[in-house]
Amino acid sequence: MVSVVLLDVKNEETLINRLEKRALIEGRADDAKRDILHKRLEVYKQQTADVLTAYPVDKQIHINGDQPPLHVFKDLLTALLDKNVL
Repeated sequence: MVSVVLLDVKNEETLINRLEKRALIEGRADDAKRDILHKRLEVYKQQTADVLTAYPVDKQIHINGDQPPLHVFKDLLTALLDKNVL
């Protein structure tokens, strides 16, 4: 069975701020509006998050997404290497 990677973000403002920054860098108008971003998070919680129940705990790779982006990237690479995914 394949693994799933989860970027755990406890502080939603961190996520909103990163998406707004992406909007500026990449010209993504859909990421520039806070109300749309909050709606996306609600839809994720209501419709998508439950998909995790399809994966055994040992196939879930949790990464702390509240860290600075380079730390998230490093932890992601380390986790994928540890699971022999890369």
